[in-house]
Amino acid sequence: MYRPLSVGHPAEIVCVARGARPPAQISWWLDGEKVTSRITESTAREENLTVSSLVFNPNKHDNQRNLSCRGDNPQVPDSVLEDTWVLDIHFPPELDVKINKQVPVLEGTDVSMTCVVRANPPIAELEWLKDGQSLGPPARRDTRNRTLNIASTSVEHKGRYQCSAINSEGKTFSEPKLLQIHYAPRCHSVRSRVYGVGKTESVSVACEVDASPSDLSFTWALDGAKILASEQYHTNGTRSVATVSPRSPQDYGVLMCWASNVVGRQREPCTFRIIPA
Repeated sequence: MYRPLSVGHPAEIVCVARGARPPAQISWWLDGEKVTSRITESTAREENLTVSSLVFNPNKHDNQRNLSCRGDNPQVPDSVLEDTWVLDIHFPPELDVKINKQVPVLEGTDVSMTCVVRANPPIAELEWLKDGQSLGPPARRDTRNRTLNIASTSVEHKGRYQCSAINSEGKTFSEPKLLQIHYAPRCHSVRSRVYGVGKTESVSVACEVDASPSDLSFTWALDGAKILASEQYHTNGTRSVATVSPRSPQDYGVLMCWASNVVGRQREPCTFRIIPA
């Protein structure tokens, strides 16, 4: 009975021809192409016996190919006999994660990922991971459902996703696939700071935000109405620093900053209280 072969484990396959006189000549064929290497052959003329051995190194691409041995006697027309084996090559799972939406995705949209599996024999377990951490117990009953669905994506969903699978040949992991989430800016810290400043003093107030992408423009305002001139602040990446120099009571109050990127303007400003020292 033919048995499965495993990738990485060479196997000796023997073909025997009996009864031909003179003894038969044996050749090996793989999907119609003659195999010429790693073959040894012996004959026993008194028994009209030919034995040919092929050392076959299985490759995953050989799965379901036809391996044949042919015996024939050149001195006898139409004497060819052939035995064919449909190769069953076992190999560990080969995995690839496909994100079913153009990346990066906008925050709040739905996204799904598919674990593309190629394995023989079929996988017995499938697991999803994010940044190297399991997203739940492996699926053992329904490994045909190989899709991870994320509804209403948020910043917390960004990261590197993998799938892992097991069959009798081993456990493997896909290459990590980065899920990028684009979102409007938000304050790096929600806490409002208080600055005590004298009328003859100046203070630098730093506004730092999280955003993706990080190509930003900033707007500063005092009490939501008095817009600061561009020369009163400077910006570097996700950080903008304003210089405040109170000269009158109207120069005190709540200083606010907003950042904007291609996704939009941040909903809630970062706030700083400027009070007399």
